Amino acid sequence: MKRIAVIGLGRFGFSVAITLSDKGAEVLAIDKDTRKIEEIKDKVALAVAIDATEIDALRAQGIENVDTAVVCIREDFEANLLTAVNLRQLGIAKVIGRANTKIQKEILKKIGVNEVILPDEEMGKRLAQKLLFPSLLDFIPLSPQYSIARIETPLEFIGKKLSDLDMRKRYGINVVAIKKKNSKSEEIDNIPSPDYKIEEGDILVVIAANSSLEKITGGKL
Repeated sequence: MKRIAVIGLGRFGFSVAITLSDKGAEVLAIDKDTRKIEEIKDKVALAVAIDATEIDALRAQGIENVDTAVVCIREDFEANLLTAVNLRQLGIAKVIGRANTKIQKEILKKIGVNEVILPDEEMGKRLAQKLLFPSLLDFIPLSPQYSIARIETPLEFIGKKLSDLDMRKRYGINVVAIKKKNSKSEEIDNIPSPDYKIEEGDILVVIAANSSLEKITGGKL
């Protein structure tokens, strides 16, 4: 079981902590606000009200034993920064930070934060993609050139077998799963057979170069 600390329980941090806990992680939730701790304490493994800018307070909670720490403090960047410094000094293997601006992101990266998230920027990108290219339901960049994506089945694919479409050769796209939609349930076919015949409403989960995704969705990633 992964042990993850989430520090800062605003809307973003609260959501991260609850989602991780629901997925089976052992979550240590931290915030200075006792009201937020009361709200989340029954939803995670442990919730404590401490000031994360105080390294001794973090040490007292055994935070050195977590696999990953996520700093979600939004309003006070100084507190965000000091907390990240403390976590690095305590030897946390992976520290993920939250930034509100690109300058903040660069500062956090310079002090050794492994990964920095800009939630507002990411949400803006996803909304723009959704508005411009409705068939591209979601995508996760793997690198500047490649992504995992969920796409609605193009009309010309319906009724055809994967082997007939030969998407790897024609489009450079690898189909890794198909999510079926119907009125009663949702089924996922992992690594579908070449003989699978695509049906209306199917959602394709693919790994592909962004240039290939552009061809099939008609947009630029």
